[in-house]
Amino acid sequence: MKRLTCLLLAGLVSGQALAMQATTKENHFACLKEEWLDDMVKFVVAKDLDSAQAYVKAKKCLVTKGGEKVTVTDSPGFLGSRASYVYKGVKFWTTREALNYGR
Repeated sequence: MKRLTCLLLAGLVSGQALAMQATTKENHFACLKEEWLDDMVKFVVAKDLDSAQAYVKAKKCLVTKGGEKVTVTDSPGFLGSRASYVYKGVKFWTTREALNYGR
């Protein structure tokens, strides 16, 4: 039992040590839910700025400031288009282009 506890603890510590750090880029969207990010991408593609502004006003999404240090929780991987990160204890979803990785 003691050995299992040690292995679990080691796994948790190593997982935390491998958390990827990134910094935000300026003027990108970050949303509180992945579905809201999908909506924002559709709004931008359709040039529907009123809907995008409504999401920002409703605090579903925000426009990022550049240079904010964040912890990436879901990496986009090699071919992915979105990522999630934690900033000041809040999880956000954004596009891969909105983050500078490893800086």
